[in-house]
Amino acid sequence: YPQIKAKILRTMLVIVARRIRNTNRLIAEKSPWVQELRRQVMLDKLTGLYNAGYLEEDFPGILERCSQGTCFLMIKPDNLKSLNDSYGHQAGDRTLQLMADELRSQLGEQGIPIRYKGDVFSVILPETGLTAARRIAARIRAAMSRIDVSEVSRESENPRTDLRITVSIGVSASPGGGNSADQLIERAYQNMFTARNRGGNRICGQLKK
Repeated sequence: YPQIKAKILRTMLVIVARRIRNTNRLIAEKSPWVQELRRQVMLDKLTGLYNAGYLEEDFPGILERCSQGTCFLMIKPDNLKSLNDSYGHQAGDRTLQLMADELRSQLGEQGIPIRYKGDVFSVILPETGLTAARRIAARIRAAMSRIDVSEVSRESENPRTDLRITVSIGVSASPGGGNSADQLIERAYQNMFTARNRGGNRICGQLKK
């Protein structure tokens, strides 16, 4: 019996080892199946943007590859809670979708938009200096304030035609704002809340490299 058990165990180990090798080969080859699975895991279902998992998995590598430095933005709407309270969470979700669409439109190929969590968005700006990043942040802030979110109130008892969103944006930069992805994220997050605490609808971050 011990010999039979040992033989069964060896057979099982061989099968497991073979499956691990096959899995590693699939990942190494970046097969379409693996890529599609990864895409599904890394996408936020509400907005279609990348999610926090993408930020955790890919941001460190992006940071390492960018020889000219990288900037990072954190973006939070100032008045989404009031929209939620007045018109419900569906209105809030729709507002986030409109914001995501505008973020994609403003960035084009210049950055990678992400839904960080809840109502907070973030943007990776590879090979981008601080001056250019602040310019992009200013463009995003202005564009968000022009979004007409009046549609979210149409089904309510008090429909509005003048609903707008303002945002607070935090900026961090590498080199200068931290040497790791986690440090850049934390710095931008703190700067974003500094902007909110100063009244919102503004950008806060490093003033120089």
